[in-house]
Amino acid sequence: MRRPANSPAMRSGFTLLEVLLASAIAALLMAGLYFAMDIQFRQVREGRDRVEQATLIRNVTQRITSDLSACLTPIAAAASGSSESSGDSSSTDAAAAALMALTDTGTAGGDLPFAVGLVGDSSYVTVFVSRVPNLESGNPDNPDAALPGDVRRVSYWLTSAAEGGLARQEEVWLTSESLRNNFDPDFASELDRIMAPEVTSASFEYYDGTDWVDSWDGSTPGDDGVTPMGPPRAIAVTLTFQFPSSPLSATATPTTKTIRHVIVLPTAPGTAAPAASESGSGTTEGSSGTGGSGTGTTP
Repeated sequence: MRRPANSPAMRSGFTLLEVLLASAIAALLMAGLYFAMDIQFRQVREGRDRVEQATLIRNVTQRITSDLSACLTPIAAAASGSSESSGDSSSTDAAAAALMALTDTGTAGGDLPFAVGLVGDSSYVTVFVSRVPNLESGNPDNPDAALPGDVRRVSYWLTSAAEGGLARQEEVWLTSESLRNNFDPDFASELDRIMAPEVTSASFEYYDGTDWVDSWDGSTPGDDGVTPMGPPRAIAVTLTFQFPSSPLSATATPTTKTIRHVIVLPTAPGTAAPAASESGSGTTEGSSGTGGSGTGTTP
């Protein structure tokens, strides 16, 4: 009689080697998943930081461009000449008398320097612009109250603080007693006027149609010896931004970015200044040109 074959013994569990091997494979998979998620989070954070930095740089350059491109142009001086009729002569004399009455407040006509357009050097720039006044800001209970002026003085400069910072000051012109014949910004309150604390360096250059210069004074008489030469053709603004390192960054080195933005001023006089108008003739001869070109680059 044949004996029945012995059935294989049933295993009661995994061996130690199998457990160790499975644990090692699981640990490798978890480590790979962790590193993949860490890389993803770092890239997301780095991309978000770059977008925020680019947005800040773009906002700063757009604000500066909006202010400087609205620079006022110099007022052409009227040349003296013989009038053709007594009516024209009397109207001219009346207008001159009215102008003298408006400007005769104890200061000379040169105390109204908004016509010069722009003054600055490599460290700061002051520009005179025209803003539409907010009529709703008046006092409805007092309709005779003076409305805010439309001429503003806007200044940009780098603060003297150790950490730097780009400061901006906007003052209403003619309504402020301390602004006459003063082109310098208010350095005493510069810490309250910082618009971009990330800026650690700022410089300005001015294009006169031929070369870039480090300073500009729009009150300097032009070719006719009377009319201020006004704003330059273009302004190059060089800014250095320093951003703190990300908490997820492997290094603690701050990020530094330097940009150079060229702003064309459409109100700048051309190569041929407008000829002075002859009083009483009713005609004005001359031509005005446009010059200067530039490109603005932002990240």
